[in-house]
Amino acid sequence: MSANIISLALELNVMIFSYLDLADIRAVRRTCRAIAVKSRARFRQLIQPTQTDLSPTSLRTLLEPAFCDLIQELVVKATVYELSKVPEAPESWPGEARSMFSLEDVAQARADKEVLRLRREEQVDAQAAGTDLSMLARLFCQLGTLQALTIEVAVYQGPRHRLPAQTCTKWSPVWEEGTLTMKTVMAALAQSRLTTRCLKGYGHPWRCSVLTNDLGDVIQQNNEKSGLAEALADVRNLSLCISNRADECHSWEGKRRYASDEAVVAGPANLIGLSPRLEELFLHYYDLPGGNISYAAIFTQIGKIGQLACLRRCTLRGFRVNEDAMIEFLLHCPALEALTLEWIRLEQGLWRPIFDLISSRLPPIEWLSVNRLLQRKPLLSDHEAVRYQTLQFDHEDGLPHFDCLGARYEPTFDRQAIRNGIGFYPQRGRPKGSYKSYRDMDTRRLEYGNATDKHLLD
Repeated sequence: MSANIISLALELNVMIFSYLDLADIRAVRRTCRAIAVKSRARFRQLIQPTQTDLSPTSLRTLLEPAFCDLIQELVVKATVYELSKVPEAPESWPGEARSMFSLEDVAQARADKEVLRLRREEQVDAQAAGTDLSMLARLFCQLGTLQALTIEVAVYQGPRHRLPAQTCTKWSPVWEEGTLTMKTVMAALAQSRLTTRCLKGYGHPWRCSVLTNDLGDVIQQNNEKSGLAEALADVRNLSLCISNRADECHSWEGKRRYASDEAVVAGPANLIGLSPRLEELFLHYYDLPGGNISYAAIFTQIGKIGQLACLRRCTLRGFRVNEDAMIEFLLHCPALEALTLEWIRLEQGLWRPIFDLISSRLPPIEWLSVNRLLQRKPLLSDHEAVRYQTLQFDHEDGLPHFDCLGARYEPTFDRQAIRNGIGFYPQRGRPKGSYKSYRDMDTRRLEYGNATDKHLLD
């Protein structure tokens, strides 16, 4: 019997297959069943987690039976093609740039722009014809169940280089595409009744968010079809990045008006209400320019939908809330074990009653992490520009710790420290600025948007 690749040791097969990309490994797997078995590990490595945009070309590839049988995690990308960043001709480049690029570079730039233009046209045509929704729903029907479903944003200024949302010249195309993708994914979930244990919508590292009013419309429209509730019934991990409603954003093209603030913030609460088995919740608020609504009503709405009996881990970032809303939310999470609070501002009330509730609740919280908690200054006069003060916490040695010179300090408390009581002091004054503090402020601005304006800080 002549030697062949099947007769080699498994370690040698693994080494050989590691040099193949996805197209080559798919071709090899078609040769015979023995090679398909030996190359399965490399094939799974290449397709998990699987990423796709809503173009027919990308979805058609995933609809092949060989892919559907192995997909466990799926990432759906809201794709933005920014053609303005690709120069059309060297005459449009700055004078010093013309001498830096050869004729081959110019030809490559024009070819890249043509590729982006064709991809964008395909995406727009699919959205107009409803092809993206029908193909995605068909894919979900074939999958049946997923371990994780993630929605991300992807900005392309060239065919091969993916960039985060903040690199786009204009914000409105990013949020418009993000909203359309969220609507398409939720509609496909409602039609297919695909179940998943983990649902993530935007956020770090690629950033972006979904507008609260659009999220409310999506939940209301698809919940009426009764399929969305069935699809979300088994969600255990929910991560969501939200931002202001559309008529608050000054840079948004085509502003809209809505009846009431309560109706605007109902979307996140209704989405959480459709997930009765939720064990882990991550909510991030991205403050777009012009926001003027207190989103404490989100937590009030969550309290109205009933207890989150299974919720064990919760992270809240970037919200403007009040004391009553926070207390009501915590009372409706009886099984909470770990709580993370980052950049939370109390517009009404104080943090002391909230921490007293955390320290005295039964069963107790096992782990608490805090970072940049603010509350309104007492006896605030009209002429004061600074309206908030930052909390500094006692930690370990019983003395207050200050995050001087912009150093990132995140106090964490275990079960015993929480039971002993959480001590803190409102920070008086502010340490002098430094390069590190300015870098820290820039980082927070990327994470939380307009929330780092000077008039909000102490």
